[in-house]
Amino acid sequence: YALLGAALSARIGKPYAEILQERILTPLRMRATSLAPSAAVRARLIQGYDMEFAPARVWEFGALAPAGGLFSTARDLRKFLALWTEPFDTALAQVAHDMFLVRRPGPDPQTHMALGWRVIERNGRRLGWSNGSGGGVRSYVAVAPGAEGVVAYANMQTGIGVEDIGLRARDPTNEVDVTPIPLRVAIAVPATVLDRYVGVYAYAPDDIISIARESDGLVLVSGPNRLRLYAKTQ
Repeated sequence: YALLGAALSARIGKPYAEILQERILTPLRMRATSLAPSAAVRARLIQGYDMEFAPARVWEFGALAPAGGLFSTARDLRKFLALWTEPFDTALAQVAHDMFLVRRPGPDPQTHMALGWRVIERNGRRLGWSNGSGGGVRSYVAVAPGAEGVVAYANMQTGIGVEDIGLRARDPTNEVDVTPIPLRVAIAVPATVLDRYVGVYAYAPDDIISIARESDGLVLVSGPNRLRLYAKTQ
């Protein structure tokens, strides 16, 4: 989507942020949504937290901004979802509904990939959803075209606990995972052992992480993320 944003900008001859403002945000009156929030909007940002409950800093997406760099509010997201939930007779609404027409197989038999949406069938009804993380926050949106939508948000970096709650708001039969996260006790590891792991690791040519020493332990560094690593067994 970052590459698509760059391609649109090159084809139309305007910055992506300007195209987004003219064609999406202004028509939908999404006044609090932008790629570069004003000082007033930044003053309203919710503080995000990492998995150690420490304050996380806001991500700076740079060239990847079209792929998830928008700042927004729950009220503005409701206006966005109205494209699918309210009977708008506009070209923008028609394009929004057409996003569900193109499908390809998804990561499992129950999920298909549409344009910008993952699509599942629940109790005979079609549901599109998407999620994302950034700077100590997690968001989830889902919409049933012609019916209703839902927005779920958590101000903590987490891979669970948002999607299932958001989906339950749309489908009461969906189970919410209430399993307590087990308490893990870290063990002490000699510095000479920790030092062996320091370095740069390439999972793929374009997917690189670093392991660094910090205080008496290790941290994993991936882009703007710094995750403390703990040992729990010898």
